[in-house]
Order: sequence, then C-alpha cells, then structure tokens
Amino acid sequence: MDPWIGPIRSRIAGPRSGNGLLVCLPEYRPDLARNLAFVLDLSFVDFRQVFMSALGWEAHTLDLEQVSGMLRERAESRGLVLFNLEALLATKTVEERRGWLEAFLSIPFRQPVLAMLWVYGEEAPHGDDRVFRPDAGQLPTQGLINRLAW
Repeated sequence: MDPWIGPIRSRIAGPRSGNGLLVCLPEYRPDLARNLAFVLDLSFVDFRQVFMSALGWEAHTLDLEQVSGMLRERAESRGLVLFNLEALLATKTVEERRGWLEAFLSIPFRQPVLAMLWVYGEEAPHGDDRVFRPDAGQLPTQGLINRLAW
C-alpha cells in the first residue's frame, strides 16, 4: 500500500467514517484515484461519465443538492471514490462550490465517499481532518505508459 493512503484509510475507519472525505491532489492523477479505490475496496466512479454524460449539454443544470442525494443513494451498499466531480463544480460559482464542499464533509453516508479534487482543492475547507492534502513528494510517480493511457 502506498504510504499516502494510510492516513485516508484511518480517517474512513474513524468515528466520522460515514461522512464525506475530500482528497486534494496537486495534479490530475486518475491512476491514484483508481488505486485508492482498489486498495480501500471502494467503487471507482467517474462522475462525469456516470452522472453527467446522459444529460449532454444540460449537464451543467445538475444541482449540487441533487448530487448529494444521488451520492447518498449510490453509497448505500458500497463506498465510493468520485473522480471528475470537478466537471460539474466548474459550472458553479465559487460560493456554490465552497458551500457544497463544506456541506459534503457532513453528509451522512452509509459507506465512505471520497471525492478527488485537483483544480478546486484550495476551495475545500482548511483545517478540517476530512480534507486530505498529500504533498506531491508523498505520491508515487506516474510512469509514461500510465500517463499516456489517460
């Protein structure tokens, strides 16, 4: 297991394990999100593909409160690692994003829900133990083949 995953494992096993967790990466790393889901035995969910693609040009109309409900429903039986959530967050105002990211940390999920961020990580609340910001030096390097695959 990669060392940066240990603290995340501890947090999802802790007393607030049913609340959301934000993982703010320094760069776009789908390989890390997939590996995190695999190691923690959670479902990898590409938010853009699963929730937004069917809406086409109307995907931006998806309300963040609707998203919270959809995630609660999806996490009934198995925890999630959400990837590409920022595709929807990009369509919202700074205030909407910050408000939702803060609220996300308190949503009562049955199973852990981890949302991966790299663009809007700085808008996530600071000083909250449910927001994890690994240093780039803690993360494994991404090989050329893996980089080309994404």
